[in-house]
Amino acid sequence: MPVLFDNDLHFEDEAGPRPTTVLNRWLQELPALGCPAPESWETYARAARDWTVFLAKRGIRLFDNRAELKRGLSA
Repeated sequence: MPVLFDNDLHFEDEAGPRPTTVLNRWLQELPALGCPAPESWETYARAARDWTVFLAKRGIRLFDNRAELKRGLSA
């Protein structure tokens, strides 16, 4: 099962669980959600990582507000 890490290797901070933690929980649930192929888990993990990095380069958080996420989609 793939696991995503932040650069500082922390899964939470003073604000609570980080988005990476939420993504990891989702990845762990994929088999129960009808995605039994390990190759698919890796593909989903890479896509989630790439999307998170893409947004971060534009100053947008993964679970930011709707307007910011729309800005990210427009980029």
